[in-house]
Amino acid sequence: MRRIVAYLRLSLALIDGKTGLLLAAVPALALVYTLNLASNFPRLTVMDLFIWSYDPTYGIPLLWLACPSVTMLILIGMWKKRSSYNIIVREGSRLSIWVSYLCDVVLVSCAVAILLHISLLICGVLSFRSLSNFDNPSSLFSFYTDGQLLEGFPFIGGFGLSFVYCLLALLLVNTGFCLANRFFKKPLIPFLIVSILDIPTIHSKTSIIYDIMRNFLGGTLVIQNPLSLVYESAGIFYGTWLPSHGHNLWLLALMFLCLATLGAFTRKHDYL
Repeated sequence: MRRIVAYLRLSLALIDGKTGLLLAAVPALALVYTLNLASNFPRLTVMDLFIWSYDPTYGIPLLWLACPSVTMLILIGMWKKRSSYNIIVREGSRLSIWVSYLCDVVLVSCAVAILLHISLLICGVLSFRSLSNFDNPSSLFSFYTDGQLLEGFPFIGGFGLSFVYCLLALLLVNTGFCLANRFFKKPLIPFLIVSILDIPTIHSKTSIIYDIMRNFLGGTLVIQNPLSLVYESAGIFYGTWLPSHGHNLWLLALMFLCLATLGAFTRKHDYL
């Protein structure tokens, strides 16, 4: 426990003014996304804003593409600063070295998740009339659930669960980036790989890759794009709030833990 606290303190020490500038981009992205959604959808609520902002397939995904680009740039800056230190781990185990990088990921992911969620809440409260309207026949919830309504929906519960989803998504993407970075000398390649995978036309169920494979096989491909399992197995879209459905957030947590465990078996020239 003391070692983890020490790693977190080091992670905090790696934060500088450039990190603050990158973090400032998160509220700006939230504002731009709010204005874009307000111009495309009528009768939006704060809950609608969370749902669409965190959807992995709508437009340029805020949670799954825009914000991870910010977090990855922050992590690159932190690791570049780390490598400039003359404190080399000579006796540290492979596990302890990996845990130190995970502390960077967790710290940055938590900071950006909190900042993004609060920014969207503020933008939503200032822009829209209500927090949620899942009990309204003219709501987007009713439209996307074939006319079903949800009486007495607790906004506090929705707010909290949406934040958990936001945090798990950032942890998953950033841990994947951190793991990929172990195999390359420069962080640009894993940055591009993760960014490309985060594009909806690549990872959605009917992505361009799926279409190419389907056409190549003469239209006989019946399985969905396997990448969609990572991005769409869990979610907070309208149908998942129905009592007969679920958000499956445990799948994101499981994938994060799998990547975190896998990273313990990789090795790279490391600094602390």
